[in-house]
Parts: sequence; structure tokens; C-alpha cells
Amino acid sequence: MTLPPVAVAAIVTAMWTWTDYEIKKMQPYVDLSHGDSPPHRSLLLDYTRSNNFFTFPKATRNRHYVVALASLMVILTLTFQPLAAALLETRQTWWSLPSMDLTQLMQVGLNQGQDFGDLSAFLTAAGFASASVMYTNLPPPRFISVPYTVAPFQLPSTDTAQGGIEANGTVLFANSTAIKSIAGCEPLDVNMTPVGNSGNWDNSIDSNGCALNWTVTRESDFLFGANTTLCSGSSPDAGQPTQFAPIVFWFFSYDPTPRASATVCRPRIELWDVTIQMELVSQNITSVKELQPFSASSSNFSSASGNITGAPLNGRAYNGIAFNLSTPVDPFVEARREAIQVQLPASVFQLARSSSGGLQSSFDQNIFVGLSTNVYLTYLTLLAQTVYLVPPPSTEINTVQAKTVMDRVFLSSTATHLLAVALLLLALFCTIIQLFHRYDRRSLYLPPSFEPGTIASAVTVGAQTGMGELLAEVREKSMYRNATSPDGRSGKSGRSEKDVVTQVLGQKKFRIDPETMKIVMEGEIGYEWARSPNRKSVFFPSNEGGVGARLSRRLSSWGGVGGTSNEGGSERAKSPLNPIPGSPRSPKSPKSPKGTTGAGEV
Repeated sequence: MTLPPVAVAAIVTAMWTWTDYEIKKMQPYVDLSHGDSPPHRSLLLDYTRSNNFFTFPKATRNRHYVVALASLMVILTLTFQPLAAALLETRQTWWSLPSMDLTQLMQVGLNQGQDFGDLSAFLTAAGFASASVMYTNLPPPRFISVPYTVAPFQLPSTDTAQGGIEANGTVLFANSTAIKSIAGCEPLDVNMTPVGNSGNWDNSIDSNGCALNWTVTRESDFLFGANTTLCSGSSPDAGQPTQFAPIVFWFFSYDPTPRASATVCRPRIELWDVTIQMELVSQNITSVKELQPFSASSSNFSSASGNITGAPLNGRAYNGIAFNLSTPVDPFVEARREAIQVQLPASVFQLARSSSGGLQSSFDQNIFVGLSTNVYLTYLTLLAQTVYLVPPPSTEINTVQAKTVMDRVFLSSTATHLLAVALLLLALFCTIIQLFHRYDRRSLYLPPSFEPGTIASAVTVGAQTGMGELLAEVREKSMYRNATSPDGRSGKSGRSEKDVVTQVLGQKKFRIDPETMKIVMEGEIGYEWARSPNRKSVFFPSNEGGVGARLSRRLSSWGGVGGTSNEGGSERAKSPLNPIPGSPRSPKSPKSPKGTTGAGEV
């Protein structure tokens, strides 16, 4: 993954390293073309053999700022490859998958099938509600998120071998219909009346015109139950069938003294258009957001909702405790009804017993209302899935959006910004370097076949010159001293050949004749009409005059006036074969008489 950017970085680095190497090889000739170049900045200079970290300060001391800046850019390019390698990174990202059209399995409608008539659905819901509150790690059924019961839809395939989606980390987002169950429980004061000395107690409650009376006998220290209330004409629940009437969870204790607790619940349901989130791997609903109230005329999946919003329910909710059973009552159905009426309060009682304060604290603090609400609401929510949902009369499609955690490649913020800044700096300064170097070498004309650094180029510029004879003489003297000194050092002065050459050349100044490409030493024939010493680098164009004078000389040289030695071309030293003042080019240096070696001899 990181290979392409690293390869590009390597190419950019290699290209600039090559350019930097050529600039360094050419620098001695550029300095000679400026004129009066000391040997440590020309003949004895070799930047190509030094590390760039050492080349930068050395070039700065020599005022070769183009070379120094080029070396600095090479150092900058050393950061390209590590930054390019860190440019791309893999992150686990929340990623949207293509939308899926799935079949809607259930929709709002009253289900009065066999499970409804024989109370199997009610008993099953009561059993699961009891288990779920007692064992808190028990997950809810699919499409259940208390207090919401969501109309189920088909789940996508998770068989990745058959083109399914990965279940782990995938969340489904869908619009559907939900039934919101509301327990409507609240505590009541119990009127307790002893019945003689028998230990029996008459108990009664009244809540907004709905009353319940019950009597307990001391057959056990703790008693409980769930019954429906009887509502009078002043109650808003008056005239309701028993299966829709408010119910009461009551609890009685003889230990240590007789005490009673009662909770009245008025269950109801609300229908909502919702958007849900479901974890595909666990198939649990993690979020339900209400969008708008359900409408039988405009909401999706509403074709069978008329028997809930209208007759026979008219928006009411079954209490799940009392039932309108046909006569004669099946004994098995009757047993299920009794089991439901016992199982729900038994779950509440068991929760109170297992609480931190035990039963006594539960009566003292009257926490039965909270426990009753918890159990009863879970029961109503589970019950809604089998009572208030039916299969659609025809196939209906639900569009589901899936999102999952996937590995995706991103640009590293830090590496991207650093690499961008480095590339911009390289582009800017490389352009400046090329422009300045082009200006610096404007007076240097190297033939296409001339390759600085080769033996042929060294012979071309240095052979048959006064400098060559001087070096040959130094070489002969050095060989003579070495003949008497096995270690190659002079026994008299202790100096090496390199030291001697440096000292001898250090006393001279040099120029290069652009016509013959010969190095001309100070004092040789042709030195005067070789390149003028006033032709300085772009950083030091002249040692005389101000900015105007320097600009004038540059414009004069570009216009062909010359401008080599003094302000005007008329004062310029003339080549013997070209006496015309201000000539922009000098002819080849004259040959020396036969038998002598001149500066211009080829």
C-alpha cells in the first residue's frame, strides 16, 4: 500500500540528487568564469566528494550559495521517503453499505389467532417477563426494546460465502412501525381492617372511581396477587370490559406486623412511525427514535391496522390479567389464566425479596410500585408482538440501510501536511536555484562533449598551460623528495605534496577562456582578455558601485556592450586578434612561438 508514494518520493529525490551533483561538478568552472578565482574555490574544489551535511557549511563559507542551497534541498529530500511511507494509514471506519430492499414480515393489526384464544401467547410472555427481570443478562427477543415493540422485517443474509454481509460490527438502520406500551402504574394507600381475632384482614383501595376489595387469611406470612378493579360510573374507565380494566398488584405481610402495599396500573398503547438501529450480530435493537404518530391512512405498513385504531380495540390495550373467555371454559385455558395472575406478582415479590433491603425494607420504602412497573411493562411489551402484529396481506418492502466498520485507507494528517510543505519548499527553491545558477553560468560555454569530472575534461582545460607546467614542476620536485623519504614526506620541511601544491597554487589567481576552455593563470598571455573579474556571482555581482551600477553592467552585458573589466566596453582589454572595443566574444588565444608554451596553446 505504501509502495507507490515511496516510489514517487524516491524518483523525486533521485532527480534532485542528480541535479545537485551536476551543480557541484560545474561550480569550479562557474567560479573560474567569474574571474580571479582563488584555487580553493576552483582548481582545488570538489564538492562531489563531501557529504551534503558538510557541503552546506563549506559552500556557505566559499560564498557558493547556489551550491549551499542545493545541498540543503538534498537534505530536505531525505525526509520524503519516511513521510511518503507514513502518508497512507488504515483506519476502521463507519462505512455505509448499499441500501437493501427487504420484506416486511409483520405490520400493525389485531392478532386473534389460536394463541390468543387459548392464552398460550399471554402465558409465554408472562414467563419470559419473569425470567428477564430475574436474570438481567437475558437479552430481549428480536425487535423488542422495552417499551417498544417494532414490526419485524427480513434480516439480510450474513453468509459472506454466498454474497451476504459481515454480521460483526454491522448496524441496520430502518424505518418501521412500533407499538409503545405504557404500564401507567402508581402507588395506592391500602385501607386495612382486621376481621375479629381470626388474623384475617379486609383490604380495599380506590383510584379515580375504580375500587378493589380483597381479604387475606393467615395461611402464610407473605401473600400477593393481581386482580382487576371495578370502576363506577364516575370513573373514566367505567363500562370497560374486564380485559381492558385497570389492574392492581397487591402484597401483604404478617411479619413482623401486618402491612399491605398496592399498585394500580392502567395499561395503554401508542402507535408510532419510528426509525431504529439494530446490531446484526446480536439482532438486538439498540435505538428507537419516534418520528411521528402512526396514521392508519398515511403511514407505511398500515393496511391491517383498522381493528386496532378502530373497533374492536379502538386504541385500547389488553391488561393481560383478565380475559373474555367463552363458556364453558376449557380447564387448561383456566389453568393458564390462573398461572398468569400468579406468575406476574410472584416475580415482583421475588424481586423485592432479593433487593438489598429485603422484604421488610421493600414494605418500609414501598418500592413495590417500581418493581411492579418493571415486570408489568416488560410483559406488555412482549405481549404486543403476538397480539398487535399480523403478517401483511401482501408483500411489502422495507428499504434498510446497513453500516459497518470497515478498514479504509486514509491520508495521515501529519505526514500529508509535512510532505506537502516539503514539496512546496523543494519546488520553490529548486526554481530559484535553477534561475540563479543559469545566471551564474551565463558566461560559461561548455561544449556538449565536455563532461566535467572526466580525465579528458581535465586535460582539455589544464594541459599546455602555465598552470600545467607549474604543477609538473611541483610534481618533479615532490618525486625527488620522495626518493629520499620512504614515507612520501619531505625530510626537510615535513610537508606533503598536497600541501606544496596548495601553497604554490594559493599564490595565483585563475580565469577560464570561454573560447578555448583553457584555464589561464595570472601573468600568462591571454589573462587580460579572459573573463573579467567584475563578472561576479548573482549574489555578489560587483565590488564597485551601487545597485544602479550593477544593474547597468548586467544590462550592458546582455545588450552586447561587454561590461567585463570596467563600466564601458571601450575600456575593456582587447584581444590581440579582436581589437574592436566592446566585442561580446573573444577569439581564440594566439598561439605562442614554436618551442614555447603559451596560455592559449591548444
